[in-house]
Amino acid sequence: MADYQISINGTTITATPRVSGAPTFTGTDAYTVIQNAINALSSGNGGSIDIATGTYQLSNELTITGWSTDSPPNGSLKISGSGKSTQFIQTTAGKHAIVVKNKASIAFADFHIYTGASAKSGIFLSNLGANECSVFGGVLYNVSLLSNSTTDAAFHAVNFFDLQVDHLYALGSDNHGILLENNSPTTFYGNSHFGFVRCAGSNTAPYAGLKLNSTAYPYTYINLLTFDNIEAITGYYGIYLMGANANTFHHVDIEYLKYPIYVDGTANNESIGNRFNGGYTLAQGTGATAVTTAAATGGNTFNLFIDGDAAVVPINDQSIYRAPSRYDVTFGFPIVPANIVAPNAQTILTYRKASDGNTVTRYPTPPAGDNSTQVATTAFVNQANLVQRKTRRAVANSAATLQATDYLVAYTSLTASRALTLGSASAFSGLHFVLKDESGSAGTYNITLVGTVNGTANPVAINSAYGVYRFYSNGTAWFTE
Repeated sequence: MADYQISINGTTITATPRVSGAPTFTGTDAYTVIQNAINALSSGNGGSIDIATGTYQLSNELTITGWSTDSPPNGSLKISGSGKSTQFIQTTAGKHAIVVKNKASIAFADFHIYTGASAKSGIFLSNLGANECSVFGGVLYNVSLLSNSTTDAAFHAVNFFDLQVDHLYALGSDNHGILLENNSPTTFYGNSHFGFVRCAGSNTAPYAGLKLNSTAYPYTYINLLTFDNIEAITGYYGIYLMGANANTFHHVDIEYLKYPIYVDGTANNESIGNRFNGGYTLAQGTGATAVTTAAATGGNTFNLFIDGDAAVVPINDQSIYRAPSRYDVTFGFPIVPANIVAPNAQTILTYRKASDGNTVTRYPTPPAGDNSTQVATTAFVNQANLVQRKTRRAVANSAATLQATDYLVAYTSLTASRALTLGSASAFSGLHFVLKDESGSAGTYNITLVGTVNGTANPVAINSAYGVYRFYSNGTAWFTE
């Protein structure tokens, strides 16, 4: 049972206590009545406030100030409503609807907030208390925020720990939908979990459906946030990261945005080690890019289905910091892989087309002294993740050059002796090949190899009708089987 029941009858708002002898608050100003109930419970173990169905027009900011010095706090305050039928309206210029500060512990559930153009955020977890930590331990469930604020995000959280957001809808028509920040010069804030989140921001730069941001660098970041399912429905950016580290997105759905995922960073404020484990992106608009990583980023991982038209840049990876980024993505049918931009030769790119499932990988060049047998090339190599495909390539009466996509090279006709050029063994490490005379003419017109096999330069491979020649590379030299 709640410690206070808030109800509205006409223009009169009443806060009725559960315990006999506690004060009753009543009046026509919803802010004053509800704030009095909050203040009455902001000590000891805290308490709960149930707010009945109705529309509550706020003249000022409902403010929860943490009172416990323990970490996490011993006391907590819960405010719950009756779903969207419980509505807070904040149109007072320069005011948030709800402010939480000073390392408070809170639980919000089942209500809706609207903020007008000259107001600020629906919910602001503020760093401006006596303690820079806004919230240490909190739960949000079935909370919806609709904001027309031109100055603030619909949901803005700064310097928080142990936040559990089970279901949140945050729409900012003229700003960010959700802005999660660390502005501490000494502490890495974050360490929180988000379940289902639907967010929307302005479609004009620089706004995002969801933005993770650090402002007090060097070397303190917003970090260790986990998102189960995030849907960004509008925004110039869908998800934008700046100075964000080791955050995990299990599933994303970001469609019809110019920049669905943008990982940014600056010197001493890098975005590193973030993971996008699954989901769908659909980039749209002139210059649209599905996944962008700036130079001051690295070690980020992307496992996504990327869709868009033929003009879309599916990946623009400029990352040069820390470990290379890694991609394992599927492209929708219109996507053109040649539009990929990835100048860093260490970036690991694997993609497949939904139309055929054929896997193409670009492997990084091993550093000096690395004896790895992995293919070292900055070109894309179609080898189905180093599982060699049993393909056949027909060659009709001409010289040819061995390709990484080959397995069986078959001469179908010969009217003169012909040569197959092998190339560097390092580009074909671990691969096996078969050379076959299907014409029956190699007894007269021999097939030779251009290269060194078993220590012999330019050997004659086939000099008999219907002959066959099997060979492989160990990464440093060519040998017969």
